[in-house]
Amino acid sequence: MTRLLFAFLAGPFWTALFLGLQARLFWREPGFIGAGGQPDWTLMATLLGLLAGAIAMAVLGLPAHRVLRRRGRVTLAPYVLAFTAIGLAGWCAALLIASLFGPGDLRLALYMLADTVVSRPGVPLSAAVLGALVGASFWCIARPDRTAPSLRSSPSSPGDRA
Repeated sequence: MTRLLFAFLAGPFWTALFLGLQARLFWREPGFIGAGGQPDWTLMATLLGLLAGAIAMAVLGLPAHRVLRRRGRVTLAPYVLAFTAIGLAGWCAALLIASLFGPGDLRLALYMLADTVVSRPGVPLSAAVLGALVGASFWCIARPDRTAPSLRSSPSSPGDRA
């Protein structure tokens, strides 16, 4: 249970680190805010990454882990693939949810989503890479391929009990 908790915390950590680095390296501060009123973009992105990572892990990551374990898919590859898909789905959802707070409507958000995929494919690719990183670290920490010793030692046939 402790490994699962640490694996759960790995997702928001990687998301916060990733968004904080992106803000530090690539984001430009808007010119309409005065020099004294500039917010710390790196801190804001890191905190938003922490929040988004925790929500994505709770809403999508843990259920995916339960489904993968239930189906016996406990190796690294299914976790990386599932969390890559979660990274892409989370990026799409974040863009669509952000459109609710803007002046546009859903059509504009879908247009922006399609335009980003076509004109800047590195953006969804980075979301996929982040998802793969989260999935790999989740698997490395939780190690769902290892079972408890009491489950492993159960006899396979009635003759083995003697």
